[in-house]
Amino acid sequence: MRNNNKKRLVILALAFIAVFMGVGYSLLSTTLSISSINRTTGSWDIHINSLSTVVTTSGKGTSRDFSVSNDGLSATFEVDLFEEGDSVQYQMTVVNNGNVPAKLSNVQTSSVNGSNFIKMSTTAAKDTIVNPNGSYTFTVTIYVDNPDSLMLEDVLGAEYTLDLFYVQNT
Repeated sequence: MRNNNKKRLVILALAFIAVFMGVGYSLLSTTLSISSINRTTGSWDIHINSLSTVVTTSGKGTSRDFSVSNDGLSATFEVDLFEEGDSVQYQMTVVNNGNVPAKLSNVQTSSVNGSNFIKMSTTAAKDTIVNPNGSYTFTVTIYVDNPDSLMLEDVLGAEYTLDLFYVQNT
């Protein structure tokens, strides 16, 4: 009887091991394949649509020229400002004629032949979203900032550039 019990125990153990190995093999050899093809078509068309002089303040300050670059996301302003209080303000409108929402990721200003006393500011807010067929209007102001009334040299034909950087809004 003891021999039969040992045989049954060995057979049961072998059967259990075989089942365990089968389940383990099936778990380890299972592969999952997922494939997909996504095709999207988007139209990216965001650009400066209009740019105009709104206000020229104080004494001798004038707007000589302003233009939009070929890429439509940059504008150049040429101004003559002479004394504290002189400023020129522009209104700019950006439109999104594409079908992808755009977000203003950065605004950069730079100058050529400028003065340390002449500054540029804008009301363009970073992270502003322009939806398809939408627009965004803001102002750009170029002004004299000479709070200590230091001797200010006349700067003629100073050029200031505003660059807009848009990314897809996700």
